[in-house]
Amino acid sequence: MWRLSFIFLAIPLVLGSPTWNEGLTKAPRYSMNIDLPEEERWESVLQHWNVSEYREMARAVFDSFVNKETMQLLEIIAGSLDYYLPSPYAGEIRGIAKFFQMDVGEMVLYNLFYDITLSGGCTSIVAQDSKGNIWHARNWDYYFPATLRNWTVVVDFQSHGKTLYTATSFIGQVGVFTGQRPNAFTVSLNERDEGTILDDMIQILKALISDKTVFTSFQIRDALSRNDTATFDSALQRLAYHPETAPNYYIIGGVKSTEGAVITRARLTAVDVWRLDLSSGRSQTRCI
Repeated sequence: MWRLSFIFLAIPLVLGSPTWNEGLTKAPRYSMNIDLPEEERWESVLQHWNVSEYREMARAVFDSFVNKETMQLLEIIAGSLDYYLPSPYAGEIRGIAKFFQMDVGEMVLYNLFYDITLSGGCTSIVAQDSKGNIWHARNWDYYFPATLRNWTVVVDFQSHGKTLYTATSFIGQVGVFTGQRPNAFTVSLNERDEGTILDDMIQILKALISDKTVFTSFQIRDALSRNDTATFDSALQRLAYHPETAPNYYIIGGVKSTEGAVITRARLTAVDVWRLDLSSGRSQTRCI
Protein backbone atom coordinates (compact mmCIF):
# COMPACT_ATOMS: atom_id res chain seq x y z
CA MET A 1 0.00 0.00 0.00
CA TRP A 2 1.32 3.43 -0.95
CA ARG A 3 1.74 5.90 1.85
CA LEU A 4 1.35 9.66 1.85
CA SER A 5 3.46 11.69 4.24
CA PHE A 6 2.63 15.36 4.61
CA ILE A 7 5.02 17.51 6.60
CA PHE A 8 3.39 20.76 7.72
CA LEU A 9 6.23 23.27 7.87
CA ALA A 10 3.95 26.28 8.06
CA ILE A 11 6.17 28.14 10.48
CA PRO A 12 6.89 31.57 8.97
CA LEU A 13 10.57 32.12 8.17
CA VAL A 14 12.58 35.11 7.08
CA LEU A 15 15.25 34.27 4.56
CA GLY A 16 18.71 34.88 5.96
CA SER A 17 17.72 34.99 9.61
CA PRO A 18 18.54 32.26 12.17
CA THR A 19 14.90 31.32 12.76
CA TRP A 20 15.61 27.62 13.20
CA ASN A 21 17.81 28.40 16.21
CA GLU A 22 15.12 30.21 18.13
CA GLY A 23 13.43 27.14 19.62
CA LEU A 24 10.29 26.76 17.51
CA THR A 25 7.29 25.24 19.25
CA LYS A 26 4.62 22.99 17.80
CA ALA A 27 1.57 24.82 16.49
CA PRO A 28 -1.59 24.28 18.58
CA ARG A 29 -4.31 22.12 17.05
CA TYR A 30 -8.06 22.70 17.36
CA SER A 31 -11.25 21.47 15.73
CA MET A 32 -13.85 23.69 14.07
CA ASN A 33 -17.45 22.50 13.72
CA ILE A 34 -18.76 23.48 10.28
CA ASP A 35 -22.27 22.37 11.31
CA LEU A 36 -22.56 25.56 13.38
CA PRO A 37 -23.81 28.85 11.90
CA GLU A 38 -21.09 30.52 9.84
CA GLU A 39 -20.61 33.46 12.22
CA GLU A 40 -20.11 31.14 15.22
CA ARG A 41 -17.87 28.41 13.78
CA TRP A 42 -14.49 29.88 14.66
CA GLU A 43 -15.24 30.87 18.25
CA SER A 44 -13.92 27.61 19.71
CA VAL A 45 -10.56 28.35 18.04
CA LEU A 46 -10.44 32.13 18.50
CA GLN A 47 -11.04 31.94 22.25
CA HIS A 48 -7.43 30.86 22.74
CA TRP A 49 -6.14 34.28 21.57
CA ASN A 50 -6.15 37.58 23.43
CA VAL A 51 -8.53 39.95 21.65
CA SER A 52 -6.69 43.24 22.24
CA GLU A 53 -3.24 41.79 21.48
CA TYR A 54 -4.46 40.21 18.24
CA ARG A 55 -6.13 43.44 17.13
CA GLU A 56 -2.99 45.47 17.83
CA MET A 57 -0.72 43.06 15.96
CA ALA A 58 -3.09 42.81 12.99
CA ARG A 59 -3.33 46.56 12.55
CA ALA A 60 0.43 46.90 12.71
CA VAL A 61 0.73 44.43 9.84
CA PHE A 62 -2.00 46.17 7.81
CA ASP A 63 -0.42 49.61 8.24
CA SER A 64 2.89 48.37 6.86
CA PHE A 65 1.45 46.92 3.65
CA VAL A 66 -1.80 48.61 2.64
CA ASN A 67 -2.44 52.06 1.19
CA LYS A 68 -5.47 54.29 1.65
CA GLU A 69 -7.02 53.41 -1.70
CA THR A 70 -6.97 49.68 -0.96
CA MET A 71 -8.65 50.22 2.41
CA GLN A 72 -11.38 52.27 0.74
CA LEU A 73 -12.09 49.38 -1.64
CA LEU A 74 -12.20 46.93 1.24
CA GLU A 75 -14.65 49.13 3.14
CA ILE A 76 -16.95 48.98 0.11
CA ILE A 77 -16.66 45.19 0.05
CA ALA A 78 -17.37 44.99 3.77
CA GLY A 79 -20.52 47.06 3.36
CA SER A 80 -22.07 44.38 1.13
CA LEU A 81 -20.08 41.34 2.19
CA ASP A 82 -22.72 38.73 1.41
CA TYR A 83 -23.11 40.13 -2.09
CA TYR A 84 -19.41 40.10 -2.89
CA LEU A 85 -18.12 36.98 -1.12
CA PRO A 86 -19.65 33.49 -1.32
CA SER A 87 -20.80 31.32 1.54
CA PRO A 88 -19.33 30.32 3.94
CA TYR A 89 -16.59 32.93 3.70
CA ALA A 90 -18.69 36.07 4.20
CA GLY A 91 -20.33 34.80 7.37
CA GLU A 92 -17.12 33.41 8.83
CA ILE A 93 -15.22 36.65 8.18
CA ARG A 94 -18.01 38.64 9.81
CA GLY A 95 -17.96 36.37 12.86
CA ILE A 96 -14.18 36.66 13.26
CA ALA A 97 -14.30 40.45 12.93
CA LYS A 98 -16.99 40.58 15.61
CA PHE A 99 -14.98 38.36 17.97
CA PHE A 100 -11.84 40.47 17.68
CA GLN A 101 -13.83 43.74 17.71
CA MET A 102 -12.41 44.81 14.36
CA ASP A 103 -13.90 46.35 11.24
CA VAL A 104 -15.16 43.81 8.74
CA GLY A 105 -13.07 45.57 6.08
CA GLU A 106 -9.92 44.90 8.08
CA MET A 107 -10.71 41.20 8.26
CA VAL A 108 -11.50 41.11 4.53
CA LEU A 109 -8.06 42.64 3.94
CA TYR A 110 -6.38 39.96 6.02
CA ASN A 111 -8.15 37.20 4.13
CA LEU A 112 -7.26 38.65 0.72
CA PHE A 113 -3.68 39.39 1.70
CA TYR A 114 -2.05 37.10 -0.85
CA ASP A 115 -4.29 38.27 -3.68
CA ILE A 116 -3.64 41.94 -2.93
CA THR A 117 0.08 41.91 -2.18
CA LEU A 118 1.54 38.68 -3.63
CA SER A 119 3.97 39.09 -0.77
CA GLY A 120 6.43 36.60 0.59
CA GLY A 121 7.93 33.56 -1.03
CA CYS A 122 7.55 29.94 -0.10
CA THR A 123 9.12 26.57 -0.82
CA SER A 124 7.25 23.30 -1.30
CA ILE A 125 8.53 19.86 -2.16
CA VAL A 126 6.62 16.90 -3.57
CA ALA A 127 8.53 13.65 -3.99
CA GLN A 128 8.22 9.90 -4.31
CA ASP A 129 10.77 7.63 -2.71
CA SER A 130 12.00 4.24 -3.87
CA LYS A 131 9.19 2.48 -1.97
CA GLY A 132 6.44 4.43 -3.68
CA ASN A 133 5.70 6.74 -0.74
CA ILE A 134 4.63 10.29 -1.59
CA TRP A 135 6.23 13.06 0.47
CA HIS A 136 4.96 16.64 0.59
CA ALA A 137 6.63 19.39 2.63
CA ARG A 138 6.55 23.18 2.73
CA ASN A 139 7.70 26.30 4.56
CA TRP A 140 6.52 29.89 4.74
CA ASP A 141 8.75 32.88 3.98
CA TYR A 142 6.95 36.06 5.05
CA TYR A 143 8.13 39.42 6.32
CA PHE A 144 6.57 39.48 9.80
CA PRO A 145 7.55 36.10 11.29
CA ALA A 146 7.09 36.95 14.97
CA THR A 147 3.42 37.81 14.37
CA LEU A 148 2.68 34.78 12.22
CA ARG A 149 4.41 32.42 14.64
CA ASN A 150 1.94 33.60 17.27
CA TRP A 151 -0.96 33.08 14.86
CA THR A 152 -0.02 29.70 13.37
CA VAL A 153 -2.58 26.98 14.09
CA VAL A 154 -3.64 23.56 12.81
CA VAL A 155 -7.41 23.32 12.32
CA ASP A 156 -9.48 20.18 11.76
CA PHE A 157 -12.68 21.08 9.90
CA GLN A 158 -15.28 18.69 11.29
CA SER A 159 -18.89 17.71 10.64
CA HIS A 160 -20.78 15.40 13.00
CA GLY A 161 -17.52 14.76 14.84
CA LYS A 162 -15.65 13.60 11.72
CA THR A 163 -12.65 15.45 10.28
CA LEU A 164 -13.35 16.30 6.65
CA TYR A 165 -10.08 18.15 6.01
CA THR A 166 -7.24 19.82 7.91
CA ALA A 167 -5.40 23.09 7.40
CA THR A 168 -2.27 24.67 8.81
CA SER A 169 -3.18 28.33 8.80
CA PHE A 170 -3.13 31.62 10.67
CA ILE A 171 -5.77 32.81 13.11
CA GLY A 172 -8.32 34.96 11.29
CA GLN A 173 -7.89 33.24 7.93
CA VAL A 174 -11.00 31.46 6.62
CA GLY A 175 -9.27 30.30 3.44
CA VAL A 176 -6.49 27.72 3.29
CA PHE A 177 -2.86 27.93 2.18
CA THR A 178 -1.78 24.46 3.35
CA GLY A 179 -4.24 21.58 3.67
CA GLN A 180 -4.93 17.88 3.47
CA ARG A 181 -8.01 15.81 2.77
CA PRO A 182 -7.79 12.40 4.50
CA ASN A 183 -6.98 9.51 2.16
CA ALA A 184 -7.16 11.81 -0.86
CA PHE A 185 -4.61 14.60 -1.35
CA THR A 186 -2.50 17.37 0.16
CA VAL A 187 -2.05 20.86 -1.23
CA SER A 188 0.14 23.89 -0.57
CA LEU A 189 0.32 27.35 -2.11
CA ASN A 190 3.53 29.07 -3.21
CA GLU A 191 3.90 32.63 -4.44
CA ARG A 192 4.25 33.38 -8.15
CA ASP A 193 4.79 37.09 -8.65
CA GLU A 194 3.35 38.16 -12.01
CA GLY A 195 1.92 41.51 -13.04
CA THR A 196 1.44 44.71 -11.08
CA ILE A 197 -0.61 45.91 -8.13
CA LEU A 198 -3.05 47.37 -10.67
CA ASP A 199 -3.41 43.94 -12.28
CA ASP A 200 -4.11 42.47 -8.85
CA MET A 201 -6.81 45.03 -8.09
CA ILE A 202 -8.47 44.52 -11.47
CA GLN A 203 -8.64 40.77 -10.90
CA ILE A 204 -10.04 41.29 -7.41
CA LEU A 205 -12.79 43.50 -8.84
CA LYS A 206 -13.54 40.83 -11.45
CA ALA A 207 -13.81 38.20 -8.73
CA LEU A 208 -16.20 40.38 -6.75
CA ILE A 209 -18.66 40.65 -9.63
CA SER A 210 -18.30 37.10 -10.95
CA ASP A 211 -19.35 33.84 -9.34
CA LYS A 212 -16.87 32.00 -11.57
CA THR A 213 -13.66 33.56 -10.24
CA VAL A 214 -12.49 32.84 -6.69
CA PHE A 215 -9.85 34.16 -4.33
CA THR A 216 -6.75 32.00 -4.02
CA SER A 217 -7.06 30.70 -0.47
CA PHE A 218 -10.80 30.11 -1.00
CA GLN A 219 -9.93 28.01 -4.05
CA ILE A 220 -7.89 25.63 -1.91
CA ARG A 221 -10.56 25.31 0.75
CA ASP A 222 -13.15 24.67 -1.95
CA ALA A 223 -11.00 21.86 -3.33
CA LEU A 224 -10.65 20.35 0.13
CA SER A 225 -14.37 20.49 0.85
CA ARG A 226 -16.30 19.95 -2.37
CA ASN A 227 -17.90 16.59 -3.21
CA ASP A 228 -16.61 16.77 -6.78
CA THR A 229 -12.96 17.21 -5.71
CA ALA A 230 -12.62 14.21 -3.42
CA THR A 231 -9.70 12.64 -5.31
CA PHE A 232 -6.21 13.71 -6.33
CA ASP A 233 -7.11 13.97 -10.02
CA SER A 234 -10.36 15.89 -9.52
CA ALA A 235 -8.70 18.31 -7.13
CA LEU A 236 -5.85 18.83 -9.59
CA GLN A 237 -8.31 19.68 -12.35
CA ARG A 238 -10.08 22.32 -10.27
CA LEU A 239 -6.91 23.88 -8.91
CA ALA A 240 -5.38 23.99 -12.38
CA TYR A 241 -8.25 25.30 -14.46
CA HIS A 242 -10.82 27.14 -12.33
CA PRO A 243 -10.38 30.94 -12.72
CA GLU A 244 -8.95 32.76 -9.72
CA THR A 245 -7.58 36.15 -8.76
CA ALA A 246 -3.82 35.70 -8.46
CA PRO A 247 -1.00 33.74 -10.12
CA ASN A 248 0.64 31.10 -7.95
CA TYR A 249 2.09 27.62 -7.72
CA TYR A 250 -0.06 24.80 -6.34
CA ILE A 251 1.80 21.73 -5.12
CA ILE A 252 -0.31 18.59 -4.70
CA GLY A 253 0.44 15.16 -3.29
CA GLY A 254 -1.80 12.09 -3.50
CA VAL A 255 -2.02 8.66 -1.92
CA LYS A 256 -0.90 6.51 -4.84
CA SER A 257 2.36 6.11 -6.71
CA THR A 258 3.09 9.05 -9.09
CA GLU A 259 0.34 11.19 -7.53
CA GLY A 260 2.35 14.37 -7.21
CA ALA A 261 2.14 17.57 -9.22
CA VAL A 262 3.21 21.20 -9.43
CA ILE A 263 0.69 23.52 -11.08
CA THR A 264 1.97 26.83 -12.45
CA ARG A 265 -1.06 29.12 -12.40
CA ALA A 266 -1.92 32.27 -14.26
CA ARG A 267 -5.06 34.02 -13.14
CA LEU A 268 -7.46 32.27 -15.51
CA THR A 269 -5.87 28.87 -16.00
CA ALA A 270 -2.73 26.78 -15.62
CA VAL A 271 0.23 27.57 -17.84
CA ASP A 272 1.99 24.34 -16.89
CA VAL A 273 1.26 21.16 -14.95
CA TRP A 274 4.30 19.07 -13.98
CA ARG A 275 3.56 15.55 -12.69
CA LEU A 276 5.71 12.93 -11.04
CA ASP A 277 6.97 10.55 -13.70
CA LEU A 278 8.81 7.41 -12.65
CA SER A 279 9.08 5.88 -16.10
CA SER A 280 12.85 5.97 -15.67
CA GLY A 281 12.52 3.75 -12.59
CA ARG A 282 14.08 6.39 -10.33
CA SER A 283 12.73 8.28 -7.38
CA GLN A 284 11.73 11.80 -8.23
CA THR A 285 11.42 15.14 -6.45
CA ARG A 286 10.13 18.55 -7.46
CA CYS A 287 10.89 21.64 -5.39
CA ILE A 288 9.21 25.01 -5.93
